Amino acid sequence: MPVSPIKFDLSDDELKDVQRQMKNKKFIGGPLKDFLSSSVFEVEAIAKEDAPVDTGRYRGSITTDVAPTQAVVGSNLEYAPTLEFGQRPGKRPPVEPIEKWARRKGFTNPRGAAFSIARRIFQQGREGYKTLTRAMDTASPKIDMHLRSMISAIETKWRRNG
Repeated sequence: MPVSPIKFDLSDDELKDVQRQMKNKKFIGGPLKDFLSSSVFEVEAIAKEDAPVDTGRYRGSITTDVAPTQAVVGSNLEYAPTLEFGQRPGKRPPVEPIEKWARRKGFTNPRGAAFSIARRIFQQGREGYKTLTRAMDTASPKIDMHLRSMISAIETKWRRNG
């Protein structure tokens, strides 16, 4: 779904005033932090709902961090980038985690299955789940709504502080 453009037409004096106000963290900080928080928590909720689950560690590791001017959603697990982006052929994954997975899934020969799976990943690679990427895409309309709310809140403050 295309996002409607937001257009600003400002005179030189208005632009200078915008630049001055943008440097005032008290002026923009609240609406910006609200925008970042609400947007990133939307993404986190969708990602957790969509995350692949074996043991639940990955889903449980998806968290957000919101600072005054930036927000991050992600996982600190070592294998999270591989889950998200996949793995190119030519690199053999460790067999032990695959073997543990095969045991949990009830394979009759978990070690043999793990070696076969690792060999296949080495030869063909593995697609990523794109959990966070899809979450961001899904949350996009709500993020657009939060952005418009932030702009409205800043406009309201602007009018008050003239």
